[in-house]
Amino acid sequence: MNPSVDDHPRSQTSRAVGRRLSATRRGPVWGLVVALMVMTVAWGASTYQQGLVDDTARKALAVRGDAIESAAGVEVARYLGIATVVADGLGAMSDITEDKFRDLTADVDDMGLDGAPAIVFIGPPVATEDVVSAQREWRKSFGSELALQPVGTRDEHIFTLASMGLDGSDRVGGLDVSAAEAPYAALKEAQTTGRPTVSDAYQLIIDQQLPRDERQTSFVLVVPVVKDDVFLGWVLLGLRGQDFLGHVLDVAGSGTVETVLEAADVDDSDTVVASVLHDHDGRTFGETRVLQVAQQAWTLQLSADMPSLVGPSRFMPRNTRIAGVIAGLLAGSLVWVLVTGRARSAQRVRSATAELAAAEAVAREQALMLDAMVETIEEVGVMVVDSEGTFLLQSQAARRILGIGEHDGPVADPDKPEDWQRNFGIFHLDGSAMELDEMPLVRALHGETITSMPMVIRNDVRTEGAHIEVSGRPLALGDGGHGALAVFRDVTQERIQQAELAGFAGVVAHDLRHPLTVIGGYAGMIADHCLPALEGDPALLAETAAYLAKVTAGTARMNELISDLLGYTTARDAEMTWRDVDLKALGNEVATTYIDGDPDRAVPHIHLGDLPVVEGDPERLRQLFNNLIGNAIKYVAPGSVPLLDVSAVEHRGRVRLRFADRGIGISSDKINDVFRPFVRAHAGNAAGVSYAGTGLGLAICHQVVQRHGGDISVIQNPGGGSVFVVDLPYLRPLGARGAADPAAGDSTPVPDPELARA
Repeated sequence: MNPSVDDHPRSQTSRAVGRRLSATRRGPVWGLVVALMVMTVAWGASTYQQGLVDDTARKALAVRGDAIESAAGVEVARYLGIATVVADGLGAMSDITEDKFRDLTADVDDMGLDGAPAIVFIGPPVATEDVVSAQREWRKSFGSELALQPVGTRDEHIFTLASMGLDGSDRVGGLDVSAAEAPYAALKEAQTTGRPTVSDAYQLIIDQQLPRDERQTSFVLVVPVVKDDVFLGWVLLGLRGQDFLGHVLDVAGSGTVETVLEAADVDDSDTVVASVLHDHDGRTFGETRVLQVAQQAWTLQLSADMPSLVGPSRFMPRNTRIAGVIAGLLAGSLVWVLVTGRARSAQRVRSATAELAAAEAVAREQALMLDAMVETIEEVGVMVVDSEGTFLLQSQAARRILGIGEHDGPVADPDKPEDWQRNFGIFHLDGSAMELDEMPLVRALHGETITSMPMVIRNDVRTEGAHIEVSGRPLALGDGGHGALAVFRDVTQERIQQAELAGFAGVVAHDLRHPLTVIGGYAGMIADHCLPALEGDPALLAETAAYLAKVTAGTARMNELISDLLGYTTARDAEMTWRDVDLKALGNEVATTYIDGDPDRAVPHIHLGDLPVVEGDPERLRQLFNNLIGNAIKYVAPGSVPLLDVSAVEHRGRVRLRFADRGIGISSDKINDVFRPFVRAHAGNAAGVSYAGTGLGLAICHQVVQRHGGDISVIQNPGGGSVFVVDLPYLRPLGARGAADPAAGDSTPVPDPELARA
């Protein structure tokens, strides 16, 4: 039988060659597809990393922007406060003279008012036909050399009568301020509203004699002088913008944020008031903020470059792209080798061996680079454990902070988590030993994510005790198992500095209160012993009593400011003492102080619902309740009975407290700003009712809640008033108090009011 054509040896050889040629053609195609897939995945990962880096940069800029905005607002408030004190002092006088003005402003030059050339007293408007008679009358109080110099075509003129130079130069009275549009508009608005105002941006009249390149954009702060509802004139404080705020903006921005402060001029065009400029390197991030100054809204333009915001982290996306390209090329080459098969096996095996060696070298280099990065971070320790608690990674910083590997110190690798307490010495801040199930790494192994948990490490090496903050999170390991990652840093020095700052604040508060106490005591002695002797002269008696009232009120306001500043400092910086806090008992104690405190005030109606036990700092939580209950009692319409309902519900695994009052409420334009320092929602109203305060009470509440890991917000009460909402982690569910709890019963201090729940 003759063999078929298909069985011929040459035909079989041809088919084998064809298969090898087909594999050779398919190899590059599949290799290219796989390489592109790997590089696409790497490119997507790098894009995600770039988004994280950009988000970190934006958050860093936002933090520095908060500092810049707060510093600028505080500085403007300080200058406005000085001008207001001078205006109040002039308004308390029986008559205003140049000598009294100079005595009142003698100490202003020592207050460090950068950018302020002078503080000026300006008389009330004078009609053109009355200038001569006004000059004759004012010369009796402000000197025979006073010469009024009217300019312009207005029907009225506004003249400077007395001034105190703050930049070493002398000022001449009699200048017509109505000639300048910006200050004239500010003066008229202050006269109309009776409130401090800020002018549009312009150039000071006294600066128009300077060379053009030395002139600065300026503005004036204006405060009306009023006595017994009679308008007497204004106190004007001129300010050169760059000298006033340039240094403040630079320091608050840590010398890295480019800041441009803009304000509207008389033509309603934005003009630069002060600026801090920097050369940018790389990508730049920016944001715009609005700074409220009296009735004006100024604009803050902030920008900073990527290196100053995130540092070396900006290179992570680029490195990921490079690694992705390398991995893609290697994977594509490997696929090409596999597809081509036996036809090129020998040659490809040699090539693959070389490529794998190169890949191993790259991987080794990347692993060494990662180890170097971890080891060079001096401030932060890193530890990784597997599911059994065996340590897989310990950075050098972690070993140093825990005292691992030092002479006579703890062993580096305890066998199991049960040995960690004996090995490292892990304690709570109150000195009690931390139980195994409380440790961050153990909790992370159980699936929890822990953020900034404080603890103390005390062992044979760290005998003095090291305060650390630990964050932990679950971690997926490469072998399919799970583990945990802990990142921690030594905050011992920070806690020492916080304690020193708190002590310093206490000393300063004491040293400031002592002279205020002396002033108040002497004022009381004068009222008791001297006023009766003046009963024969009613006019002098009334004037002296008015002066004493001003002194007493000023002393009380300063005492309140010192107390609030000390409270804000402790809420922000004082060391936290964590324990179980029964909010019901705490609320009863605070409410009782307000109910029994003032016999002349209407008894407030306060209802405390079923409040839980939480884990927190008792003193800080007392600050929270004291401020929120105090505000509900303070900010009510005259003659109204304060009503407050405090309740609690469980909300998403946390406790939500609601403080619902029936007070005067908060306007919608202020509701997002009331938790910032020195922001006051109610200084007074159109009916002339004023509410004293410093603008720090709600800022203290925000600090307390934030340090407890919670949130605070405020909404308008539909029935009138406000509802403050506080979210806190809770220790025990509602109604789960034991028999030993001090507030197990209902100890509400007064009957429940008929108060609708918001």
